[in-house]
Amino acid sequence: MKSWTQKHIVLIFFFLMALPFVYRPIDGFHAWRQSNTAAVSKNFYQESLNIFFPKIDIRGESVGIGGVAKMEFPLYQFIIALAYKIFGTIWDGFGILLSLLSSLAIIWITPKVFRIQRDSVIYFQIIMASCPLFFAWSTKFMPQTFGLALALFGYYYYKENKDSPKPKLIILSTIFFTIGVLVRPFYILWCFPILMDFCLKLRKRAFKKASLELMQGLFIITLFFGWYLLWGKYLTKNFNSNFMYPGSILKFENYSLSYSLEFLLAFSKIIFLNQMNFCFLAAFFVGILKLKNNPLSFELICILCLYSVTLPFIVGTTQIDYHPYYFLGVSPILAYVISQGIHKSLENKLLITSFFVFLIIGIGFNLTFTIPSKILMAGLFLPFIFYGVKFFFDYLYKRNKEVWGVIIIILALLMTPVISRIFLKPTPLRMALERIQPAVQKNVSPNDLIAITARDHAFPLYVLKLKGYPIAPPQMEDVNIFMDLKKQGVKWVIPYNENLNHFSLFKINDYIQNLK
Repeated sequence: MKSWTQKHIVLIFFFLMALPFVYRPIDGFHAWRQSNTAAVSKNFYQESLNIFFPKIDIRGESVGIGGVAKMEFPLYQFIIALAYKIFGTIWDGFGILLSLLSSLAIIWITPKVFRIQRDSVIYFQIIMASCPLFFAWSTKFMPQTFGLALALFGYYYYKENKDSPKPKLIILSTIFFTIGVLVRPFYILWCFPILMDFCLKLRKRAFKKASLELMQGLFIITLFFGWYLLWGKYLTKNFNSNFMYPGSILKFENYSLSYSLEFLLAFSKIIFLNQMNFCFLAAFFVGILKLKNNPLSFELICILCLYSVTLPFIVGTTQIDYHPYYFLGVSPILAYVISQGIHKSLENKLLITSFFVFLIIGIGFNLTFTIPSKILMAGLFLPFIFYGVKFFFDYLYKRNKEVWGVIIIILALLMTPVISRIFLKPTPLRMALERIQPAVQKNVSPNDLIAITARDHAFPLYVLKLKGYPIAPPQMEDVNIFMDLKKQGVKWVIPYNENLNHFSLFKINDYIQNLK
C-alpha cells in the first residue's frame, strides 16, 4: 500500500513550489485587481463585516458613495476579513494562502469528479499542477481558484447524489454550486449537468423526478440574478455605485458572433501555445479519441464548448486574451483530456514518437517566435520537474527511508521565506511606494484622503493603506482637477516621477501652488 506522502506527492510538491508566493506582498501582474480584492477584505475588517456592502479604496464619481462597489459576491474577501479579525492586516498572505489551498482542493477533488482511473490520476495531477495558467492564479489575491473549487465540489456532490440519492448530497451540491457561481459568475457552466438531466427526464416524461433538478436550477439562477442584477440596481440607486467590478456583467445587447470566434482564437492561443504547447496539443487530440465512448466525457466536452460560446455574454468584453484567468474555469477539463492522451501515448510506440516530435516542434516554435518565453518554457519543463520529484520520492520510499522525505519537506518549508526574498524581488513601482511609505506614515492620518499618480487602479492606495483618488499621469498637471479634489476633502498629493522611479509627498495647497 502506498503511503500518504507517495499518494499525494504532486499536491505536496505543488504546495512547496507555490508557498514562496504566499510570503510575497501583492505586486506584479494584475496588482490592481489583487489590490481591489484585498481592499474589500481590509475594509470589512476596519469598518463593517456586512457582506452585502463591499468597499474598495478608490473614491470619486466612478465608484459608489464611500467606495461601495457592485462586484462578485465577496465571500472570499469575507473569509479573509475573519482571519484579519484574529491576526490583523499586517500580512497579504492570507488571501494568497486561501487561493493556494483552493488549488490544492481542485487537484485533489477533480479525479473524483471526473472518475479518473487510479493508474492515470498521477498524469492528471502533474498536468494540472504544471500548467502555468493554473499555477499563476493559485498564487494571486483573487477568488479565481476559490470559486472553481466550490463549483467542482458542487459537481462532485451532484454526481454522488445521482449514484446514491440522499438529501444531504443534493443540499451540499446546491450550496457549493450556488456559492461558486456567485463568487465567479462564468463558472455557471459547471451547472450544465443539472440542465442536461432535467431535459433528459422531461423527454422520458419523468416529471416528478425532473422537479428536483428544476428546483435546484431555479435556486441557483435566482440567487445569481438576484445578486448581480437586483442588488446591483439597489447599490446604484442608493449609493450611486457605478463601478462594476470586475468588468461589465451580462451585456447581451452588445453580443455578436465575432466575440465567440475571438474567444476561440484566444482560447487556443493561451491554452495550447502559451501553457500546454504543441506536445500537449497532440496529447489533447489523442485524449479526445480515447474518451469518445465515455458518457462523462460528452458532458465535459459540452461544458467546454458552451464555455466558449457563452463566456463573452457574461464578461461582456472582446479583449479576452488579455485576461487569461477567464480560461481557468475549463483548465481541469483540458488537463483531464491531455492526461488521458499522455496515458494512452505511453502504451503505443507510435504515439510516444509523435508526442516527442510535437515536443521538438514546440521548442522550435518557442525559440523562433516572440511569445512570452518564460511562460512557454515553464510549460515545457515543469512537467519534467514534477516527474523528477516523483521518481526521487519513489526511490526513497522503495528503500524504506520515509524519514528523508519528511526532512526534505520540513527544510523546504523553512526555506520558502528565504526563497521568496531572493527570487521574488518587488517591482520598481512597489519599491518606490515602500520608499515613500515612512514619510506617509509620519505625516498622513489614516483617515486623510489622498490623490496619487496611478493608472486608474488602487494598487498604490492599497500599499500605502490609504483611501483616495488614483489620477492618471497626464492629469497630474491639471490644476483644475486638484482644485476640485480639494473641495472633495483631499489633503495630500503623491505624484510619481517615472524617470526617477520616485514618489513625492505634498500638501494639496502646496501642490496646487506649484502647478500655478
